[in-house]
Amino acid sequence: GSDGWYFQLPGTPISHSMDVYKDSVCPVGDRIGEWTRNRCHHVTGTCIRIYMVWIPTKDPCNPTSGENPQILYNTTCWGCGKNCYNALKMGSIHLHHSTFVETGDADYQAVKFNRGPSFSGGEWHTDYLGIPHIKEGAFVHILPQNLNRGGSHGGKHISVMMVQDEQFIVSDSWWTNYGMIPALQDCAKCWTKPKWRGGAFTYRFSNLGWINSSKHISVHKKGIFWDIDGTLTGTPNSYSTWADKYNLKNPACKLTEAVANVTALDEWHDDPPKLIQADYEAVDSIFHVEDRLIHSRRDYAFITCTTPIRKFEVAYPEPAEVYLRQINITNLDTRLTHVYEYEDAEIFGWSFPVVANQRLEIRPNLPGLDFSQAAVRYSFSDLLEQKEADAKRNKEVVEPEWLQLVVASWSKWNHYKLMYPDFEMVGVRRGADAAAKAKSSAKLKDALSNAKALNSSASLLPSMTHGMIDEEHWSMVFAFPLARDSVSWQEEPLSARFEARRCPDEGCTLGLGDAGGNWTNPIRWSEYFATQVAADSEGVVGGRRLEDMVALTEDQSLIIPAADWVIFDLDEPLSIKNITVFGKLSFDDSADRSLESDHIIVWGLLEIGTADRPFGATTGATARVKLRGSVFDTQTYVYIEEETLHNKLLAVAGLVETYGAPRQTAFLRLKSTVLPGATSACVLNTSDVMDWGSGSEIAIAPTEFDNPAGDVERRTLTTSTWDQDNNCWRLTWSGGLSKKHYAGEFPIGNGETMALRSVIARFDRSVIFESAGTDGENYYGGHFEIFDVPGTNPLRVGQVKMFYTQFKEFGKSGLSAAVKIGYHQNFDPPPDNVFKGCAWVDSLEYGLHAQSTNTPLIIQDNV
Repeated sequence: GSDGWYFQLPGTPISHSMDVYKDSVCPVGDRIGEWTRNRCHHVTGTCIRIYMVWIPTKDPCNPTSGENPQILYNTTCWGCGKNCYNALKMGSIHLHHSTFVETGDADYQAVKFNRGPSFSGGEWHTDYLGIPHIKEGAFVHILPQNLNRGGSHGGKHISVMMVQDEQFIVSDSWWTNYGMIPALQDCAKCWTKPKWRGGAFTYRFSNLGWINSSKHISVHKKGIFWDIDGTLTGTPNSYSTWADKYNLKNPACKLTEAVANVTALDEWHDDPPKLIQADYEAVDSIFHVEDRLIHSRRDYAFITCTTPIRKFEVAYPEPAEVYLRQINITNLDTRLTHVYEYEDAEIFGWSFPVVANQRLEIRPNLPGLDFSQAAVRYSFSDLLEQKEADAKRNKEVVEPEWLQLVVASWSKWNHYKLMYPDFEMVGVRRGADAAAKAKSSAKLKDALSNAKALNSSASLLPSMTHGMIDEEHWSMVFAFPLARDSVSWQEEPLSARFEARRCPDEGCTLGLGDAGGNWTNPIRWSEYFATQVAADSEGVVGGRRLEDMVALTEDQSLIIPAADWVIFDLDEPLSIKNITVFGKLSFDDSADRSLESDHIIVWGLLEIGTADRPFGATTGATARVKLRGSVFDTQTYVYIEEETLHNKLLAVAGLVETYGAPRQTAFLRLKSTVLPGATSACVLNTSDVMDWGSGSEIAIAPTEFDNPAGDVERRTLTTSTWDQDNNCWRLTWSGGLSKKHYAGEFPIGNGETMALRSVIARFDRSVIFESAGTDGENYYGGHFEIFDVPGTNPLRVGQVKMFYTQFKEFGKSGLSAAVKIGYHQNFDPPPDNVFKGCAWVDSLEYGLHAQSTNTPLIIQDNV
């Protein structure tokens, strides 16, 4: 519709004839001379529309010169079709003594203060001079004479949609005849992808009035509503937001369940009340609720606290597996936990409201996944700086605040480092130059030798006090007011970055023996681990003295020294605790072999088959290596230097070579469509040899895509023969198919055609690495970890050459791919890794994750 005043201000004049003014005339940063006593009467659009940006500054052509407030006085909006005021990006622009009457949509909508992205080169444009953005506003949804008719503007869903930024101020304003329509909503557009923000911003309110308007607050995205004088909530100097579990049962807070309008609840429902339209339309509560996931997760409940509620941020975390994951936040006194989603914009982490003066624990919401480092920040610094200044001005003792943070881990750590302040938090708020300065001047904070005192005296300790409570828990304290030796407010003094360290500062001592590599005298497993019964009269078995041998049980660990070459030759499956191979371990293929373990670490060579004699190629034997364990069996986790490799693992810092029986063809394509019920298929084969015999295991790819993963169909071949009539190879199996699998060609113009054909892959192999179970719903399988260990002499670099090998139910959901290659450096010469003719079956994560450097990677004919 038609707008009243439409501001679309260019950076410089849009005219070639005015180029002389391009450096001195900058409308987007300028003020208008005076705005007063303007009126919009029943325009179909918006009265005052700022599209896209208006940022008045002292020097209009210098956006870092400081804000130059533009106050729009005495604006009347009556019957506007959309908004009275609408701004996408604004600077210091304020509506004072304005009247908003019967607008069709939100009376006021501002999306954001105009701030650059992280490290934009300058400080945020709005410097928070404390001028209310809305002052002396009169908001009228329906005039009294129109109440009986319901008014002509019944589609309004909110009155004031506040910016997605800190320090928005509303004062001296009244709302009349809004009924159940909420007056104030935080974080405009914060859930929309193009304008996504993390929320938990603080808004200030004072001297508000309400006539026939019961809904004061709509918490849209974690908003913190600071009621300075009690006219918003009835509680002076209070803070309100939605009720996350970790903030409950706090004596400084009142809990309101808005659906029933019940206060002072002391429990959290296991089954939240079902909300229907009639429920919340009839509720006499100042809090607006909707039948939405964000409110149902909190039982449609809200808290109002006389202790400050602050924004807390956990940002830029490591390792990469933490990205996009949820975070668990637990109150250490109540043991109540809430789960928050990752925010992939603004700070790349998590932001959430916390009630001050309590103890919280955080950890990623995935068993086995830990924070190795992250930036953390308590509160928006300007709010505490303002609190300190107000106390000094009023000659009062500033009210202290503190928060204890505990980082919980599944794995064990030696110590944590804490750098203060965090340069990235400084950069987000103050710009690139300030970030660079903070990075160069950041301090490493000493840790307490006995950090258990943090649990009993956190409220008494200086800010940034930290230390290990035990190997799986580290803690730190945020405290206000700041200590005298603290950095300035401009350096974000309540921010820091922690880093968990596996090794002491002097480094880990791995105790590695000499690297092997010249193995000429193999010893059979059955002889190498013999018993007294098998020894001769002088205690010698297979040329080795009995006292040099190890008798194995399932609970024992096995170490193969660097000088030894052991051939696994047991006919029966063997299960042992774990294996460390410094020497060489190979497999005899005269019969099937099966070896099961919690983990296997290869510093030397693991060899199953050779290029000249692939395993099972002539004997038909199968070699199986099974990995077992649960993500909760943290006592069996493997740690090498700073890496947590988990359990159920085959770790490679040496060499693994596997050669299964070759497959002439990895996959074929259908010649013609097969329909449900089919027990054979015609396939195209461009080679003269067809080695898919009886017993071959195949998978037929889906083409209909109703359920791609579920529509893959597996069968075991009974025959594969040449079909002379159809000029194709005919594959036959038992058990009819349940889905259609398409194959055909269709014209694409100019006499050309395109072929779309389902693929049939053969996935059985004679060398198999598989998981002994997947740990229930944790989808926790075995995995390969191929890595280097910097600083070792000789340098230990993992490498694999894997041919015709199967990985079955491998991968750790959210933690690791089935096969992960991760190097820390470049090499000369670089190792090459090969995967040819391999098959990944029922993977629980990515099949292959190559996070390497200058190392060649050959991937060929795999399925």
